[in-house]
Amino acid sequence: MENKQNNAEALTVIGLGPMGQAMAAAYLSKGYKVTVWNRTTSKAAHLVEQGAILAPDITAAVEANELLIMSLTEYANMYTVLEPAEATLKGKTIINMGSDSPGTVAAAANWLEHLGASFLSGGIMVPPLYIGKEGPEIYTLYSGKKEVFDRYQPVLSVMTATDFRGEDPCLAMMYYQALLDYMYISAAGVLHAIAMVQSAGIRAATFEPYLNKFMQFMPVLIAESSTFRETDEGTYSGDDNNMLMLKASVEHTLKASREAGINTSLPEIIYSLYSATVDQGFEKAGINSLIEILRKPAS
Repeated sequence: MENKQNNAEALTVIGLGPMGQAMAAAYLSKGYKVTVWNRTTSKAAHLVEQGAILAPDITAAVEANELLIMSLTEYANMYTVLEPAEATLKGKTIINMGSDSPGTVAAAANWLEHLGASFLSGGIMVPPLYIGKEGPEIYTLYSGKKEVFDRYQPVLSVMTATDFRGEDPCLAMMYYQALLDYMYISAAGVLHAIAMVQSAGIRAATFEPYLNKFMQFMPVLIAESSTFRETDEGTYSGDDNNMLMLKASVEHTLKASREAGINTSLPEIIYSLYSATVDQGFEKAGINSLIEILRKPAS
């Protein structure tokens, strides 16, 4: 392509799913020169109308700018997409916003470094609707070479606030997956609780204020349980509520789920974890002793 731009006001967005489209649109709205590429070119139509430059192929997309932001479902797609343009990657900076495991990120960082490219891993903590907006909950995690992050931080902040986690390229993905781990498990717990009350003919809307109040109290319980300190120190106070008592309570929840005739997979897993903690000698310890079981691979 003839309009090559190697400056902070120009970039290429590769992958135009909902997130990629939101990112490209945010940069266009701020006056950036944005080159886009996607396997299905029709997804670029409305961005081209806003001023984006549609690259005819991946090599042209890579050659267009020094900064390449990738929005693909998983890291395996990065290889499929970029391999035809390997010879042009030297000197480029690739920021991959895809989701995968930390180990997969490490392999990608090594591959790109071998090709002479710089790399940052990114984990966007909000859905596409929030890209380009501001708020304490709107941020993206990054990790990789600090000098690379510092160079492009003003550009990246157009999308969301930035949070640099360290030079190990795996760190952003570790934080990202740990937070999603909490989200997915918590969401399943909410829906399981709703299924339980619905089995008794109680509408979810009726149950909502009770669940909301309880969820607002959860941070208080976590703070009072000293969860973060105790799991770092390996000390688990069970003075107020020990694992033997908690195991009995979880068993009651499992029994209630069975009586309700709903799926019992979740409470069965929780009960097995509490039971294993007791069996490992933590019957008089507090709830945070669960970490001793969770740190180990499942048997």
